[in-house]
Amino acid sequence: MLINIVAIALVLQLLLLVADIVFNTIVGIFYLQPQVQVAIYIVQDVVLLLAAGSFCALFCSSWYYVSGLLQPVFRLFGGIVLCWFIYFGLTLGMHVWVITAWYQNDSSVPFLPGYRALFTVQRLFSYVYYYVYLRKILSRTHRNVSMLDKRPLVKDVDGPNRSVQIVSSIQLRG
Repeated sequence: MLINIVAIALVLQLLLLVADIVFNTIVGIFYLQPQVQVAIYIVQDVVLLLAAGSFCALFCSSWYYVSGLLQPVFRLFGGIVLCWFIYFGLTLGMHVWVITAWYQNDSSVPFLPGYRALFTVQRLFSYVYYYVYLRKILSRTHRNVSMLDKRPLVKDVDGPNRSVQIVSSIQLRG
């Protein structure tokens, strides 16, 4: 049952990451339709918040957090939390800039130097965020799955006598 929870968490986090990538990609198609852009921005921000929530659930279920050891939690998850805050701040800043410009009837937003700089930094940092996020969820999921392989097995020792011996098996995954 625990493997299913780990698999569901991995699939959910990967879907949220793919949704963020898709929203970053398709928002440029709807440049002349501000209502569609606003809807995409809202959904993208909700997806980012859900990704942070799912990652918080992952880190709250870690052994270090449950036992109250905060320094290892910050060491394990501090980079991704910092990366998420920077990426979310850049994304939210860009969304707010575009939405306020659209509703002030300013159609020159993409041509302003400040917006171009923010757009470039946000898009470049998105690669860093995607890499760090994907690396962290795959490493955490791999650790959780490999910990599940340390379960006892029942082994038939005497054949027809049906006496059993419990053996601990550790399967290393590459």
